Amino acid sequence: MKNTETFRDAVTRVLEWEFDRVIPGHGELIESGGKDAVRDGFQWILT
Repeated sequence: MKNTETFRDAVTRVLEWEFDRVIPGHGELIESGGKDAVRDGFQWILT
């Protein structure tokens, strides 16, 4: 990854939004618990 700091900032901003559902461009729809799923999926960049 070219700029991890910028990506980390972007993920952090997204996690500040109020949301529960995630509708990805591919893969399975997440009807509830979407924020937790995003946080779990990007934990590697947040720590």
